[in-house]
Amino acid sequence: MHINLGGAVAGAATAISVLDEYFQELYRIQRIPPSVSITQGVVELTLLLDAPRFEMVTPATGDPYTRLLLTGSVERHFGGGPPEVFPLDVKVLLNIVALPGATVGVQFGGVDGAPSAPLTPSDVQGLFAGPVFFPLLDGIRIPSGQRIVAGLSGLDPQFDIPVASWAFDVTLMPAGSDTVDSFVASIGLLNARPALRESFVPEGQEFAIAFSQWFLDFILDMGAKAQEGQDVGGGKIQAPLEIFMNPDSIQVDGSAVKEVPWILPDVTVSFVGPMHPFLVRGTTVMGFDMSDIEIDVGDFAEAFYWVAKWFLTIFAGVALVSGVGSLTVVGILTWMTLVQVAWNADVAIGNAPNLVRDGLANALGSGLAALSESLDDQTALGQVRIDSTPDSLQVVDSHLIFLAQVLVSPRSMQLVAAEYSKKLRRFVVFELEGGRRFRAQELARLMSTGKVAVPGFHQVRENYIRADPDNVAANNLLRTFKANLTSEVALRNA
Repeated sequence: MHINLGGAVAGAATAISVLDEYFQELYRIQRIPPSVSITQGVVELTLLLDAPRFEMVTPATGDPYTRLLLTGSVERHFGGGPPEVFPLDVKVLLNIVALPGATVGVQFGGVDGAPSAPLTPSDVQGLFAGPVFFPLLDGIRIPSGQRIVAGLSGLDPQFDIPVASWAFDVTLMPAGSDTVDSFVASIGLLNARPALRESFVPEGQEFAIAFSQWFLDFILDMGAKAQEGQDVGGGKIQAPLEIFMNPDSIQVDGSAVKEVPWILPDVTVSFVGPMHPFLVRGTTVMGFDMSDIEIDVGDFAEAFYWVAKWFLTIFAGVALVSGVGSLTVVGILTWMTLVQVAWNADVAIGNAPNLVRDGLANALGSGLAALSESLDDQTALGQVRIDSTPDSLQVVDSHLIFLAQVLVSPRSMQLVAAEYSKKLRRFVVFELEGGRRFRAQELARLMSTGKVAVPGFHQVRENYIRADPDNVAANNLLRTFKANLTSEVALRNA
């Protein structure tokens, strides 16, 4: 996978398969009827439609385009005799276009090639201007750009501008070696068109929101300056603090000073290295793996406090048992003050890596947290409900890409595996056939709405999954999967 948004701030990419499923779902619920009539003068044509299919075409030369495939058969009625029957094969150009308000729409663009006889191009044009297809296409308003703009609100005054003031573009993005065909709705302050027109929606996903390197570097630098002088992990962040995008991570380089009372020297802690962001599955909560950040307290501080704690402890102990009144008092005071400070400082030095890593993750993550919120969405187009569930996060070519699964049509999928959290004492991740993975509560929600059916299992209060009461040992989650401990971060339901 490769990505380059160029001068755009961000782009929301939707897999072409989402629109393909959408048109098939319209057919299933008969918003697209299985039979449509067309009049040719004194002749009546009846189109007996199969489920329509939507696809992207990437020619060897020229730009990619999208089209709707209508197949089935055509009956031509003339007079009172039996109808003539012809195979139906029409490729209808449906263009994915930018609409006002940073929304995406679909417009009729003619016919790709000649329609199968006895249909003519004017018949197809009349069909898509008529009462069946025109309202369906006119009702498609995908608010991809709006959702990005809403997510940027409050980050910086330059981004708090009306939707209409953003540059907005829609670009078709053919699949790469490990991605699927998609279209991206991108926004920018001056230019919104991506520099690289290759899809960044990976296989097994349907929706992705990406943020460009220059935008992320700006946000991270702004967050770094805000943290200078702040307390993180018991130490005060020193200037300069540098945070910027790596090709596959976020780089941090800085230092903190932990003040120590009395006359003992302060402790300077430096930290440098990559932090790896991740998304808690099924939520818009971001986390950071900080294990690769190197923490250096400094040889002088480590040696000083190791020697100081033992010297002061021995001195205080000797003074306490000396029998000399004044020395005993000094020993008591030393034990209560300097000894405690030295030991606490030495313990703090040993624990500094954990404190600094945790502190950085909490402090620096706040500036990026809002970027993931537009992943979680349920959108109604016509009578079709489209569900989106947050999945994961990748850093690719110094861009952050938030990924989500999109479910349009109801589907039945077998349970393949379940992962157990000892901390929460419950199953937290379920894997279904095809490699789809869901947070337990998200799968329960999707099952409750009828979007997903898992044979042999049912949801309880949109909170967890339970085997059907059929006494089949293979359906017993604890017996079958409790040994599968999850490697993902899992959160308890709010």
